[in-house]
Amino acid sequence: MTNVTKEIKSFQDAINESTRQAIASSMWIQEQADAQVRSYLDVRKSYRDEATKLAKGMTDQFFANQEAFQKLVQSSISLSIASMRWPIG
Repeated sequence: MTNVTKEIKSFQDAINESTRQAIASSMWIQEQADAQVRSYLDVRKSYRDEATKLAKGMTDQFFANQEAFQKLVQSSISLSIASMRWPIG
């Protein structure tokens, strides 16, 4: 093998190694981006789940309060009617 052939082979090997490193670097960047997106989506899902639980709790409390208020009004009206004195007439 001549010096020129050795130099060409060495140059090709260097290009091949650079290409391998560039591909490996691109794959690592893609993996990091995928991990960041996955993490972001997981956090968003967690927030969404918590918001759903909070909204359900607020809705349940609203309906419980509404029911208690209706019972209070009904009781007040019943007591008012029961305590009324009707003129005999």
